[in-house]
Formats: sequence, C-alpha cells, structure tokens
Amino acid sequence: VMVGTGKAAENGIIIKNAASLQIATEIDKIIFDKTGTLTKGKPKLTDVVSYIGSEDDLLMLAASLEKSSGHVLSDAMVGAAKEKGVSLKELQQFETISGKGVVGKIEGSEILAGNRRLMQETPIDIGIAEGDLDRLEKQGKTITLVAKDGKFIGLVAVRDTLKEFSKTIIDKLKKMGKDVIMMTGDNKRTAEAIAKEIGIEKVLAEVLPKDKLDEIKKL
Repeated sequence: VMVGTGKAAENGIIIKNAASLQIATEIDKIIFDKTGTLTKGKPKLTDVVSYIGSEDDLLMLAASLEKSSGHVLSDAMVGAAKEKGVSLKELQQFETISGKGVVGKIEGSEILAGNRRLMQETPIDIGIAEGDLDRLEKQGKTITLVAKDGKFIGLVAVRDTLKEFSKTIIDKLKKMGKDVIMMTGDNKRTAEAIAKEIGIEKVLAEVLPKDKLDEIKKL
C-alpha cells in the first residue's frame, strides 16, 4: 500500500487512504465526462446558420449573450466574432438557465441561446432547423439554438477536439474488463458521434449538471 500510494503521488494521483486503494480494486465502471476530459475543452466555431438576416448578425447576438456565461462554448463564439470583425453588444439583462442555456436582453430584444430543451420549454418552434441539426449533430458538433423575441432565428455549431490519448485510455480500460461510459449534457446524436470515435458504446446524454450524481448512483 505504501509503495502504491507513493508511485501514484509521483504521477499526480492523490489517494486518500489505504481503504480507498482497496475499494479501487472493486471498480467495475468508469464514467467519463466529455468536455475537457475526453476532449480538449477548447471548441472551435464551425458553422453559423441563419434563417433570417445575415450570419454575422446571428453570431453577434449569440456571442454577445454567451460572453457573460463563462461556458467553454462562449470562448469559441466570442473568438470567432473577433476574428470576423463582428462587434459585440452590451447586455441589459442576463440569466443562466443551468444545463439549458442563457437568456438576456440586447437593445431591448429578448435573446435566448441554448439547447433543444430550452426551446421546447419556452416554447419556440425550431422545426425549420431539423435537417441542419441532424447533419451537424451526426458530425459530433454541439449546437446552440438562438431565438429573438420568441422567434427562432438560427443556430451556431462548435466542435471540440479529442485529446490525443483518449482512445488509447479507453482501449486499455476495456482490455482490463472495465465497463466504460460517457456522460454528458450534450445532445444524444452529438454525444454518440464523439463516443463512436473513441470506442465507447455506452452513452448517457442530455444529463443536467444537477442530475449527474444521481446517474452515477444508479450505475
């Protein structure tokens, strides 16, 4: 036990006590979060699809709203807006809706940016985007849907890059006989596309942050 905890510490792994090390031998399921764990957590903007007006106007609204969210997706949108020379607007109001998106006011208009669940609960009709959603999600891209004053106006897609060693780690764990699972708040199709790339068959998608512990308890 002393040698084991010592070697672990050399590799940056802190083991609380001998009992924890003993319990670790009984672990049969390994649950990974996606963003920042299996992926680098530095997504890049890949697509802007506007159904009314210009793509730059849509990106301006999405990035202006997302810049206050602190979410990893916001950096991709804000960075892309700067690269394109798109000026961001000041927010009059802002609120985060955990696991779903953000809402705020820009120049007197209410802007929503988030996932399908946010649009369904509002409710806002996104039927016009189904073809684009299917195509982009199958490419493993994360979609932010944008609405203005209760009307769906477009979507923004970003794609994160897998860490170089993610597939190797998954393969090793599977050879050890471990049940490997990916859990994420991302859309099911997007999550499954990423999981397929690294050889994970079991995916728990669209899990809200507050529900992740419950999912682990179920397992």
